[in-house]
Amino acid sequence: MRESCTKENWFQKWFNTSYYHMLYHQRDNTEAQLFITNLIKELNPPKGSHFLDLACGRGRHSLFLNQQGFEVTGMDLSEESINFAQQYATDKLHFYSGDMREPYGENRFDFIINLFTSFGYFEDNDDNRKVCEQIAKALKPGAKVLIDFLNVSQLEHGLVPQDEFLIEDCHFAIERKIVDGKVLKTIKVKQDQKEEVFYECVQLLHEDDFKNLLEECGLHYEQSFGDYTFEPYSAQKSKRLIILASK
Repeated sequence: MRESCTKENWFQKWFNTSYYHMLYHQRDNTEAQLFITNLIKELNPPKGSHFLDLACGRGRHSLFLNQQGFEVTGMDLSEESINFAQQYATDKLHFYSGDMREPYGENRFDFIINLFTSFGYFEDNDDNRKVCEQIAKALKPGAKVLIDFLNVSQLEHGLVPQDEFLIEDCHFAIERKIVDGKVLKTIKVKQDQKEEVFYECVQLLHEDDFKNLLEECGLHYEQSFGDYTFEPYSAQKSKRLIILASK
């Protein structure tokens, strides 16, 4: 599995398939609206702020942010997702395909959000540093970044090794294990007579890992939250690790 996660860039294949969106169908517009409503309440962004939704997927968070009166740019590696999101594009809502490790602007955004564990996909921590360096470059002075990640402490103690279920006419069999500081997920999909195998591979980054990484890239860690209602983070109890930092 490790070969598939690293050398074949698992995310390029997995995020461009319809099975990805089928598997995570519970991540719907209602959930996105609730989270963005809470985010606006917590951050209190000034009117006219420009957001970057980094790894925006099909743009559900971008769309609702824009509907609240903000200019939003959505960027994602998946061309399939960006092609879908383009149906929502306006003069204040933009989408394009790009790699978060590569430059996408300097002193351009008031806020950058990175949601639904869209970080730590790479084999080398230097790639994580490249992501943070580009975030730092793209933020205006004093601007903020919010990274929504899984709570590694919860995962390490409560990993579910296997799952099996049916969604529509697709059978999903999922295996999970922790190897070399990463959680590796094998996703086997069977539909009619067709079988395919996909992978997810995410580094197990703790709060201190994020603090160190952000500080190295010139970003100041401010605080952390533990869920989408922005309750304080607890390593023992929280469902998520949501990091807020500023330039």
